[in-house]
Amino acid sequence: MIGGPILKNKLFFYSNYEAFRLRQQASATRIILTSDARQGIPYRDTSGVIRKANVLQLAGQTPDPTIQQILQQVPGQEKINNYTSGDSRQDFIRNTGGYTFLARSNRTRDNIIGKLDYVLSTKHVFSGTYVWNRDIPDRPDSENDYSVVPKVQNLDRTDLLSAAWRWNPAPALTNELRGGFNLAPAIFETSEKFGPYLLSGLLFNNPANTYLPEGRYTNTYNAADNASWVRGRHNFQFGFQMQKITVDSYDRFGPLPVYSLGIGTGNTGLTAAQLPGISAADLSGANNLLANLNCAHSWRCG
Repeated sequence: MIGGPILKNKLFFYSNYEAFRLRQQASATRIILTSDARQGIPYRDTSGVIRKANVLQLAGQTPDPTIQQILQQVPGQEKINNYTSGDSRQDFIRNTGGYTFLARSNRTRDNIIGKLDYVLSTKHVFSGTYVWNRDIPDRPDSENDYSVVPKVQNLDRTDLLSAAWRWNPAPALTNELRGGFNLAPAIFETSEKFGPYLLSGLLFNNPANTYLPEGRYTNTYNAADNASWVRGRHNFQFGFQMQKITVDSYDRFGPLPVYSLGIGTGNTGLTAAQLPGISAADLSGANNLLANLNCAHSWRCG
């Protein structure tokens, strides 16, 4: 912080700079496939016996090459370190398990203030204030992938200007004209390189972060003129005030199609007869896994 006169009794300045740096990590949990689930499905039949079956072979299908490329980017079963997520338990490893890790959650903020006051004469006084603020927080809460460095950040920069002119044309009359603006964008940017489409319906977390860029530009403009006139024992005040606010928002959701993986209309998928003793819940899981391993470009299998 620094301030003082530039011209004696005429021009004065004040400035301040504040920096804030927060370096920390946040816990993130993802769901990953087990080794067996990448080829088939383990299930416990009605008699309590644990069985395994290759759902692709039972359906007469082969692994989809696109899904296989995606799975190569998904951590393996050795990374499962909790069972609060997924359908596995400590005593029964099924299709999915939880993977908890630490992701960066930093924040960088800078704030600059500058102020000038100029006394032109006893009748004219000018002042102006400019505030610049930059705020860049990591957004691990907008992530669904396995990155320890979040791909999504807020890139916000605010510009505020306030200016005033106080005029005394006569001893009994004072007029003050004020104006300024506040330009405050809220921007969500990502470093993810998107393909031609997005996938949903996955049993595991997508290694491609699906959060799309979005934001808004909120601009506020103000102008006001206020006058005060003293007449004998009476004080008259009058003037006007104007404020204009514009909001321009954008997002990238529309241009990218989203394909949901699942057993579609016209395809019954696997049946209980193909998986002896399987429960209804496990049969549903088997068909969901089949759709995940075999379908990449369509919303249905078959």
